[in-house]
Amino acid sequence: MAKKKAEKTPVQLAADKAREHYKAAKEKSEKAPNNDVLKNATKASQEKMREAIAAECRERFLRVGAIRVTKAIKALETLRQVANPRSYQFTEDDVGKALARIKREYEATALAFETALKGGSKEGASGGFSFE
Repeated sequence: MAKKKAEKTPVQLAADKAREHYKAAKEKSEKAPNNDVLKNATKASQEKMREAIAAECRERFLRVGAIRVTKAIKALETLRQVANPRSYQFTEDDVGKALARIKREYEATALAFETALKGGSKEGASGGFSFE
């Protein structure tokens, strides 16, 4: 069964429209390179497109970010259940390894956001975890 494609939000539709408008303005401007009115219209269209894309990215961050933060919280809640010594057997070393890895991932995530806020790029992805 094929997945149903999600309908675009108003913000996504506006960004698509702004992209199309900019593309058309750019094509017109290229056909008449000495026309200052077309150049100005193209610049204005480009700015509107950038604003629309920024709004689209913000909307996507809010939607996807909320889902992923919720998943991370639930994962930690379920991990906390493994701390039951009546149901699970573990050592201080096991706990130390697991918590150290979680702490490293948290710090790497925090650093990625801090770097991005300062204008840098995100850090590379990391792999899974094993007690081995």
